[in-house]
Amino acid sequence: MSPRIKGNFSGQGRLTLEGTTLYKAPMTQDPKIYQQVQEAAVWCDLQQIEDVYSLKGSGFLDFLNSYNSQDIKSLPIPGVALGSFLTQKGKLVSPAVVVKETEEILLLLPQGYGDKVAHNLAVYLDFSEVSFTEQNQRFFHLVILGPRASLGPLENLPPPELKNSMHRIGDGASSIWAFSTDRWGIPAWEVLGAADQRDAFLQSLPSNLPQADESLLELLRIEAGLPKMGVDMGENNLLAEVGLDERATSFNKGCYLGQETTARVKSQGRVQRHLVKIQLSEAPKGTLPLSITLAGNEVGTLSSWTHSPKWNHPIGLALIKNQALASPQDLKIETESQSLSLQTLSSGGSSHS
Repeated sequence: MSPRIKGNFSGQGRLTLEGTTLYKAPMTQDPKIYQQVQEAAVWCDLQQIEDVYSLKGSGFLDFLNSYNSQDIKSLPIPGVALGSFLTQKGKLVSPAVVVKETEEILLLLPQGYGDKVAHNLAVYLDFSEVSFTEQNQRFFHLVILGPRASLGPLENLPPPELKNSMHRIGDGASSIWAFSTDRWGIPAWEVLGAADQRDAFLQSLPSNLPQADESLLELLRIEAGLPKMGVDMGENNLLAEVGLDERATSFNKGCYLGQETTARVKSQGRVQRHLVKIQLSEAPKGTLPLSITLAGNEVGTLSSWTHSPKWNHPIGLALIKNQALASPQDLKIETESQSLSLQTLSSGGSSHS
């Protein structure tokens, strides 16, 4: 079994959703494991972060294609893509990694969001022959990150640089799927396989491959400007506000739930606010989310932050009104104990479940 290396993390600010802690700040990352993921590879267990659901039954492909923003029918078998479930008004219910197989679709959802998707689709499921069920006990789910992530059972695969490149290892119920992903802003192989194959898979990895925990994924995604469901994006967001219109949407497929709003936003070319990556003058002390102001008026919200080794500075993700982004040098975060200045590092955002 690989050794476990944990970062040194501390934090007081946290955001909760229905009693589940989704985000803690601040975080201080162990420089050794950060260097390891930048230069070689580490692995991280995703089973406490995401849930696995199965969609199967008569007409399951047509069903999902009608209720997901991605073009499911055009995916190869096996195939993988990032998609989104939306409300009728085009608001986000949940992002989803879609894994297409011959007899079913596997959906990788942020932990706890399977029930929200089921609720949103309840009426349509009732009038179909399709089932939507949790499958967490059936699978193991992990990711190997870094430029040297092609290790062990993956050693014959190319470096994971091509997004959504997918490979099946083995056959039948013992199959293991490996697909390249950029969900954490760094080359990675995401691995999904039969639960009874987990130990054998881990034992086949190099003995010196360290295991990281979720806090490394948090650091990497913030550095890459990638929002997290329930933290940086939620059920009040349009896809274009958080970058999912570019990463998780097909504009060439037919109708789907929420398509009218998504297409109208694209044709008009605007939303009123965008998720941006920002640099902070110092580490914030307040509990997230924190209001961002311009001339005393609230214009945005800081939703997550970390001290970045890459930028050597505190950075974060914030949803800010477009008009305020014209004067980024005047944006402030004011609390009882601090007055922080900030500057934008990039525009737009891209999805992490």
